[in-house]
Amino acid sequence: MRLTIGRIKGMYYRYKVKKKDRKSVKILIVLSLCLALGYAGYQNRQYLLFWKYTFNKLQTKINEAEKIKNQQQRQLTLQNLCQVFDLYKEENPIDEEAYALSARAHFLLGMAYLPGDLSELLINDAVDTINSEARKEFFNVIRDLRKVQALLDDENSGKKHILMLSQSCYLSGFLSREEIFEIIRKINPEEFTFEKVDDARFFALMHILNKNDEFGFSFLTKKGMTDEGVGGLLFLATAERIAERYTNAIMNYRTVIDKTNDDRILKLVHMNLGKIYYNQSLYTESLAHFDAVLKIDERDTFSRIWIGKNYSAMGFRDRAKAIWTEILAADRSNSEVKKLLGVM
Repeated sequence: MRLTIGRIKGMYYRYKVKKKDRKSVKILIVLSLCLALGYAGYQNRQYLLFWKYTFNKLQTKINEAEKIKNQQQRQLTLQNLCQVFDLYKEENPIDEEAYALSARAHFLLGMAYLPGDLSELLINDAVDTINSEARKEFFNVIRDLRKVQALLDDENSGKKHILMLSQSCYLSGFLSREEIFEIIRKINPEEFTFEKVDDARFFALMHILNKNDEFGFSFLTKKGMTDEGVGGLLFLATAERIAERYTNAIMNYRTVIDKTNDDRILKLVHMNLGKIYYNQSLYTESLAHFDAVLKIDERDTFSRIWIGKNYSAMGFRDRAKAIWTEILAADRSNSEVKKLLGVM
């Protein structure tokens, strides 16, 4: 059969259209794949940082994050870094340095969730108020550093991480002070470099809490910068109060009063002096300091509770009851006042 020119042209155009359609389908498939990969990359962009950064760059990123002043920005940066390290550890399951760096990132994130550094927490008696987010990060630190010790299988290998491990155990409540002391006493203070004043203060405090006062206070005054301004003096007074060296604590708290006009610090000092005098059954002196707190902050419930405790100890039970009843009327959820009034 002979093909006419018209039929030949028709076949050609149909072929051309089909070829064009196949080409369009291929382009659509390629574009779809690109879009899918792009979306997946965006959704998992924090994990892709792993491929972008070398080990040294990750270390640099941690150092940079530690210096961020804005607390929320520091938290966000460290959250992303911790996610990167979770992937990094999966890719390098037998690399102890991966776990060591991860521990540091989680430790810094835990600290970023807190209202202050370790010294401030201790000075303000705030260790027992640490939030669950921070505790979770400190537990991650403990897990990572235990992995480091398991990988190295060397008693001396983890010494450079002992302070981070000990502080994480203390801040999370994972171990008792006695158990922490058994860890931290492996440090030879003559050979170990304390990079931060908080590290030196914590090291001294663990000795003080475990009745090794003579060494603890000697080390604290030598390495804890206790003569550097009001903050150092406050920490020294706090350590002395914890060790029940009340005479020295009172002297140092009084020195702080003479050196500052900061109401926040003065309020804290008067509260501590009030508690010290109460513990020594010096109720008149204790009352004077809690009254001083109310002059700074007339709505401070904590001091009013202690004023009631003083009145009760002095035999003025009705006065104490009236104060506590007034507090409970304003705050029905105050468990301490309920206990004092016997209405729990």
